[in-house]
Amino acid sequence: MILIILIGYFVFVRFIFDGSELLQLVVLQQVDGEDIEEDRLITPVDEFADWHNYINEDYGFMMKYSPNYTEVVDTYGWPNSVVHFIETSSVGDQAYRARIEIWNDELGWENLGQYLPGRQPDFRINVDEKYLTVSYEYAGQVEDISIKEDWEKAISSFELIR
Repeated sequence: MILIILIGYFVFVRFIFDGSELLQLVVLQQVDGEDIEEDRLITPVDEFADWHNYINEDYGFMMKYSPNYTEVVDTYGWPNSVVHFIETSSVGDQAYRARIEIWNDELGWENLGQYLPGRQPDFRINVDEKYLTVSYEYAGQVEDISIKEDWEKAISSFELIR
């Protein structure tokens, strides 16, 4: 009570999840001994709002990816590739930034050393008795940190759709 008297009001905040990703903020204030209740609706920010969806119905998965990239289907030299991603500013170049691949067994992706010495996939999951991997490349330089953040965020959006 001393706190209420000193500052004149008390704020209580309660968040309610209604199942539709809409949060209701209820603010209760006590001013001069009288309770005042106010409802405010807050719509959460969609961190993927401007991102693209890659959907693969053959293997039943989807993943969001940054608008800084475009999809390229190319299995030449990448026999297990389902799709590659390349910076939109680099279209026409051969430097793929990331790829999704399907392997028949664990040895396939464990032996990535055939073209990427010492490189393991950044994400892997078993799908339809096969192994799906997502890998991305960045040099590890400070200026490349946004590349790493983009692909970690993309991988976090991965979901099976069947």
